[in-house]
Amino acid sequence: MRRLIMLAATTAALALPAAAFAASTDASFILPTGAGTSKAFRITAGHSGTLAVTFRFSDITNPGGRFRITLRKLSWTTPVVMMDTANRTRCQGAAGSVYCYAARPVTAGTYIVRVTKLTVKAAPVELRMSWPT
Repeated sequence: MRRLIMLAATTAALALPAAAFAASTDASFILPTGAGTSKAFRITAGHSGTLAVTFRFSDITNPGGRFRITLRKLSWTTPVVMMDTANRTRCQGAAGSVYCYAARPVTAGTYIVRVTKLTVKAAPVELRMSWPT
């Protein structure tokens, strides 16, 4: 009986998805009128893994909208660009919405993820992120 319980516990532990060890957030917000407006998020990665970002904006309310998502670890002096919607690579359109995806390996530490609007018109956007805890 003891072996059966240990086998069941081990099987259950191995069956846990990797996502169970990840934190995530969903945010909907409006970037106001004016080029260069931005919103920043602070995340803390507990160990090495991948930061995944899915970004959505409306191609109807903001046609030709351009956005940039950057990542900066607190110990870095300059951020790195994770996504720029200028060329729409890694983006797909559906029913007037544009969905873009980016992923980047991260190590343990605190990061700032910043969404910057590079066009003038105000834009409602959605951001979904997941990272290792």
